[in-house]
Amino acid sequence: MKKILAFTSVILLSYSNFVIAKEKNNVGVSVKEQYSVAEKKIKMWSTRKDLNELLEICDSIRFLSDKDGKLSLQQNKMALIFNTLNLIDKYHNKNHETPYVNIAPPPETGLPSGVAPSAIKDVKLREKYEQAIKKNNEIAETVRFQVTLGRIRNNWLEYMANYILKNCTVKQINDLIDNKTSNGASRTELKIQIQELLTSVR
Repeated sequence: MKKILAFTSVILLSYSNFVIAKEKNNVGVSVKEQYSVAEKKIKMWSTRKDLNELLEICDSIRFLSDKDGKLSLQQNKMALIFNTLNLIDKYHNKNHETPYVNIAPPPETGLPSGVAPSAIKDVKLREKYEQAIKKNNEIAETVRFQVTLGRIRNNWLEYMANYILKNCTVKQINDLIDNKTSNGASRTELKIQIQELLTSVR
């Protein structure tokens, strides 16, 4: 768990670097082009599933202007915001498996959990043990991915709730969320967060 938290902290602490990169990359780029780039990045993210790139996408969308001169781009930005949430939800699974701290070798070896594979003389038993270790490592990698993705998702939902409330009437909100959100859990969470925000300002 310490490794997971350390991994997450490294990613989240890189926020300022993304902002700096965004500012450099957007020099001389029109607002319309920035929207086009953001749309392409959302579509391409599934090919790599890189969490740093996902954070960069989120940050770039946060800072996108929803105006181009006198032209309102609010609907365009809203579409990007919901597309990003739907992308996150496509890969987010909070019910992932939990890895073992140490894998037990086959009982026939009589060896303790966590022993090095080289300690097993029998080739077939050693291969069986190595496969179990490999599978456990894959589960651990999935956990690291899902924990960080979950935190990105929570931050994104919070941002969305504030943006939606700021730019939509109360009457528009439910229809917007129902029509644009593909995941039922996110739909509910968004509505709850917005309701909490509404309650807090009364």
